[in-house]
Amino acid sequence: MAPALTVPSNTAAITYVNGKRFVLPAERGDATLLQWLREIGLTGTKLGCGEGGCGACTVMLSHWEGDREHGHVVHRSANACLCPLYAVEGMHVVTVEGIGNMRSGMHPVQSQLANSHGSQCGFCTPGFVMSMYSLLRSSDEPPTEEDIEDALGGNLCRCTGYRPILDAFKTFAKTDPKAYTEEAIAAAKGLSPNTATNGTLPANGAAANGSHANGSHANGTANGASKGCAANGCGANGCSPNGCGANGCATKEASPAPAGKICPSSGLPCDCGSSKAGKSPSTSSEVFVMGGGVKQDGKRLGPPPGTAEPIFPPELKGRAVTELCMPGPRLTWYRPTSLARLLQLKAEHPNAKLVVGNTEVGIEMKFKAMQYPVVVSPVAVPELNQLETTEKGVEIGAAVTLTNLMKYFKHLIATRPAHETSSCCAVVNQLRWFAGNQIRNVSALGGNIVTGSPISDLNPVWMASGATFTVASAERGCRDVPAANFFLGYRTVDMKPDEILLKVTLPFTRKYEYVKEFKQAPRREDDIAIVNAGMRIRMEQDNQTGGWVVAEAAMAYGGVAAKAVRADQTCAMLVGKPLDQGTLGECLRVVQKDVAISDNAPGGRVEYRRALVASFLFKFFVHVANMLEADSQNTFRGDFPPEFQSAAQPYHRPPSHGVQYHALETSGAQEVVGVPHPHMAADLQVSGEAGYTDDIKLSSDALVAVLVTSSKPHARLTRVDASKALEVPGVVAYFGAKDVPGSNFIGPVVQDEEVFATEYVTAVGQPIGVIVAEDEGAARRAVRLVDVGYEDLPAIMSCEEAYEAGSYYNYTPKILSGDPEGALAKADHVIEGTFKLGGQEHFYLEPQNCCVIPHENDELTLYASTQAPSKHQKAVALTLGVPLHKIVSKTKRVGGGFGGKETRSIYMHCCAAVPAHHLRRPVRLCLDRDEDMQSTGHRHAFMCHYKVGFSKDGRVSALDATLYSNVGNSMDLSASVMDRALMHSDCCYNIPNVRVVGKLCKTNQASNTAFRGFGGPQGAMFAEMWVEQIAKVVGKPDHEVRQLNMYKEGDITHFGQAMEHCRVGPCWEQAMRNSQYETRRAQVDAYNSSNRWRKRGIAITPTKFGISFTTKFLNQAGALVHVYLDGTVLVTHGGVEMGQGHLGVQ
Repeated sequence: MAPALTVPSNTAAITYVNGKRFVLPAERGDATLLQWLREIGLTGTKLGCGEGGCGACTVMLSHWEGDREHGHVVHRSANACLCPLYAVEGMHVVTVEGIGNMRSGMHPVQSQLANSHGSQCGFCTPGFVMSMYSLLRSSDEPPTEEDIEDALGGNLCRCTGYRPILDAFKTFAKTDPKAYTEEAIAAAKGLSPNTATNGTLPANGAAANGSHANGSHANGTANGASKGCAANGCGANGCSPNGCGANGCATKEASPAPAGKICPSSGLPCDCGSSKAGKSPSTSSEVFVMGGGVKQDGKRLGPPPGTAEPIFPPELKGRAVTELCMPGPRLTWYRPTSLARLLQLKAEHPNAKLVVGNTEVGIEMKFKAMQYPVVVSPVAVPELNQLETTEKGVEIGAAVTLTNLMKYFKHLIATRPAHETSSCCAVVNQLRWFAGNQIRNVSALGGNIVTGSPISDLNPVWMASGATFTVASAERGCRDVPAANFFLGYRTVDMKPDEILLKVTLPFTRKYEYVKEFKQAPRREDDIAIVNAGMRIRMEQDNQTGGWVVAEAAMAYGGVAAKAVRADQTCAMLVGKPLDQGTLGECLRVVQKDVAISDNAPGGRVEYRRALVASFLFKFFVHVANMLEADSQNTFRGDFPPEFQSAAQPYHRPPSHGVQYHALETSGAQEVVGVPHPHMAADLQVSGEAGYTDDIKLSSDALVAVLVTSSKPHARLTRVDASKALEVPGVVAYFGAKDVPGSNFIGPVVQDEEVFATEYVTAVGQPIGVIVAEDEGAARRAVRLVDVGYEDLPAIMSCEEAYEAGSYYNYTPKILSGDPEGALAKADHVIEGTFKLGGQEHFYLEPQNCCVIPHENDELTLYASTQAPSKHQKAVALTLGVPLHKIVSKTKRVGGGFGGKETRSIYMHCCAAVPAHHLRRPVRLCLDRDEDMQSTGHRHAFMCHYKVGFSKDGRVSALDATLYSNVGNSMDLSASVMDRALMHSDCCYNIPNVRVVGKLCKTNQASNTAFRGFGGPQGAMFAEMWVEQIAKVVGKPDHEVRQLNMYKEGDITHFGQAMEHCRVGPCWEQAMRNSQYETRRAQVDAYNSSNRWRKRGIAITPTKFGISFTTKFLNQAGALVHVYLDGTVLVTHGGVEMGQGHLGVQ
């Protein structure tokens, strides 16, 4: 470990991690907390995206607030990938390893997630655990379901799905009474929903059909129900903190629950006491409480038996916050403790960046290679952390976090007159959809403002609300700038280099004054806006007519220009006008000129953005009319018709809920098949002990590799000069095509892909060379210094462009059945056209990575995060020119794959193997998320030219289609993907006459590859598209046309397979019946007819998927079974652990 830092106060810069004291290393100002945690061996905290978007790196940060006698501990979740290392000085960092493990005992949050099937690949699991743990530690009382879902809003899961995760964690909350249906309670027991009759719950309790390292596991879950009881009953290791045991309803063996038994805790149906086999390993009087401790007989005893929950270190209680100066070769970190010192630093270093959450500067440094020699953290300056209410409004320090701002504003909303807090409501509502909880916990209000982003969610609200920004400098003191005038251009604000943002003053609204926020994003949660807005109107009664007119108006839009803009002409036109449809129409005409978006505006979607500008204004009119009608005591009546009212209804989504049936209860026989068992590695995953490829500890001489990749889609290489890169301290070597000892051509089927580009590059992200260095930072700095020259060549990027250019790979298969041309000529109707489907990113949470370890005699061991170890073995042997037996390829587990790690990880293993072979040193290569998404391919984009013939009643007689797939710059597995697409182009429909042809488009994109469904979804989707077109032509509902054309027993598919035991019809009929489709469709139609602007929809769609491979030798398997003398069995078989039920080796 590096020597301790010397700071002005002569106090060591310290932090605690899981209760252990550390002196922070010197000269690491550019390091993140995540990098350091993994360096010291805490690899349970994962690198997923590196930009605070996935939550895999979530940790809990704890600090002391106040003096030693009267202060308290503040807990909050945070993204370690963005958190600067020195920002945790004086804090306690808790990682997933610190709250429980398999050897000492699990924390209830961990065990509950494991037992509720809440993990598959497990890479994201530690992040979910820490988000939930942080919520419990920071809560004074049990959280609500909404609180839990909000706490997990910054965590992504790609493979498990969120239902079992929410099921597990909602046992820590009092849930919605709607979850307590007989069906849900029966499902929690693994029983059929009709087992409970006449309101009487089954008497047998929740039979536990499997055991687990941390206790028995119930047969089912239903919206948080697990371990033998309903959602609000016994949860983690026997009881949830809100369950029956916590309030007197002990978990113990008891007689059958009588009909209508009520839990004294929740007042809801409960039969926790009737469990026969799901008994908790803890005693009946123990329950888990907030913060993870155990409560017995009303006394808090601490953590579960065998664990030691980390307490806040006494050394940090009341510890004085000192000024820090942490110099380094690339970045010097300052933490002043007074406003005067902060202003002095800004005067001395006018280009210094002020950092609180590092959510903007961190992204710039990592992904844009921005260099900031001086960084100042203002978190210890009291003036910047103040929240103060005055007679006129609220003063908010610029370093106040968004979470604290939300809490303070919610308090004001609850305690002050409603007419004063309209602007506060707008801010809170906007922040609800701003980033994830981990980001809001550390991000400062000031940073959000001074970055001047044109799509900032809050800046339009400040502008419309009449907020004032106070800026300060050492030379000129303080000055106030109206928010409406603060933003000058793209990321340019009215601040001098030596000034800082000191505070924001938000005035209270007056009576009959209304502020409203708006935001439209691709998705509602944790996404950047397409267009956003803030709007304010103050209404008053005309003294002469008594009618209500607009007295003041202010509107601002984001996402429409290089900065947030005011709609001044619209506001001026509004003053003195009544709030009615006539004024609205005039406003809509003016605002289109006032907020003009040019046809070639950056960001595209111009027509949509223009529509949003008008839509927000319309919604605001209806909203204000409704509010004024309620506030004016019937002196105002809006003229907006009833069908307009849904436009003003705020979005509300109730807590997620679901029911899953695992297995029916048996008569006591020991069942194996069909019985749910927790994932075999679930305990390892929830405790962070599960090791992934990037977690492997290598020897001290290991090197880190970073690829030099093409920035052009198609070009001739004119030069590659790595001389400057080799001068970077820590860099060991550069390798390119000339250094490959074997073949430079690889490929899973056709060897048409270069390991390193030689004369031409054919896609952005294609490897040109590789830099190896002692550490990742040095390697990445060196890569940016490699001088690559290009001569641009024409690029083909899409199926349409390939079609025009005739750019195809050699692929001839087609499927012909019957006489499609003759049938089309005889059909009552013929439709033809073109459909297009885009690609899709795999988005496995674990980025592509590998470790290559050389041995004697040219032998290598590959530790590969791959779905196909043997393909990697073959490719690396080919690249190095060595026999296959000298390459050992190992895969312990994969943090998600979905097809993306079958073949597209081959090239990077070959790139890493070359330096490992030459230098005889271990090499680690891990792609950043942006590198991964750019270079590893996606699901194939498709285009389909089709012609379909059908009868007057909608029965299909012929299909003639050509499918085009965007293959990319190498064949990869695209031929097999197209095979499956052609054989799924009928979906579930019997088409007597078919001709489908496939074309593989050669383009200048990174080679596309296998993806879940492997071409099947694309082929079936095209069928569904023309079915909908047929329904429109014949005037029938879609589902009737679908049912009319479905396969029946004995039909023959277009590729010659007889339909035996055909279940298409019965499955369809059961789905129609169980879903009550017809009734619900009628309800949808009724709703849509009475609401002009808000619509609902419902659809039912069949699908099929063939389970065999067109490459026939793949349709086989084998296993090796060893039976040992002690009776244990070792089963070895082909397959890779991706978290999806693989039995593995046990």
